[in-house]
Amino acid sequence: MEICAVSRSLPAVLAFGLFLWVLLMPGETAAGSPVLGGPCAYQRYPGRARILSITPVTPPGETGTVFEVRYSFHPEEKNRETFAQTEGRTFLLTLKNGTYPSQKFLDKYRIEKGRVFDCSLQVITKGTCTPTLFEFTGIDLGDYGTR
Repeated sequence: MEICAVSRSLPAVLAFGLFLWVLLMPGETAAGSPVLGGPCAYQRYPGRARILSITPVTPPGETGTVFEVRYSFHPEEKNRETFAQTEGRTFLLTLKNGTYPSQKFLDKYRIEKGRVFDCSLQVITKGTCTPTLFEFTGIDLGDYGTR
């Protein structure tokens, strides 16, 4: 009795498929939120963020006004990663879910033009997560209760 070529290679194909599934499937963090791109590591660069402008906008399909907040970041020391240079650039302050802050959010965290906040730039050094992140001291970008 002869086994066809497909039947002989089936265990190898299944093993390879299982390997890819384990490698590529999203994991979970301790808090239960999905991790996309595997475990990541970041280099932290402390500095200061200066609020440059606050402009009211009404996104399409919404009735309320939110604010486009632009800021500059000035690190205490120049970062080594060329893709994450901040000199001469402006950045958009958004909540963790990508939405613009509301007036309540601006009031709660006293965000106003010209104000300077302690901030750190997180630059990815390992993994495939978001390449750069900003963390503001005293501002909770996950505070959705102020929307």
